[in-house]
Amino acid sequence: MVAVNIQSVDDIIAAYLKYLKFSDKQARKLAAILKGQLVNQDNIVDALDGLLVKPAKKVLSGYILTDAQAVALYKFCFLQAGGAKKWGAMLFDENSSAAFAEALRKEIIINAPVYTISHMEAQKIEPVLGHGFWHNWWHHHKNG
Repeated sequence: MVAVNIQSVDDIIAAYLKYLKFSDKQARKLAAILKGQLVNQDNIVDALDGLLVKPAKKVLSGYILTDAQAVALYKFCFLQAGGAKKWGAMLFDENSSAAFAEALRKEIIINAPVYTISHMEAQKIEPVLGHGFWHNWWHHHKNG
């Protein structure tokens, strides 16, 4: 476990970025830029995740995901692809390259098939019929 000394907003942002495998130098540099983009500084981690919603939804546009799911999957794919070393701050860019988006999509792991919602035609329900004379006769004589 890494010990992090938190003293400022920049430290929190840098710790968030280090979790995403940014180097200390990258994290400090990017933290200074991101600090100015944060609307809500009451919960910095939520605010940083909020900056990732649009890029995540764009990259993962083919999937039905909530904002939180999209951000979590986006960060996972970024980590799996070694994104901090390859693309750095492009993580926060809504207009990222097609190569970046494709590389992240290749890292997606799906545990179940993607579901599709469609209209289902009404089904005809057949009434349950009794077993009939021969069925009843057979079970009556067989058991007794």
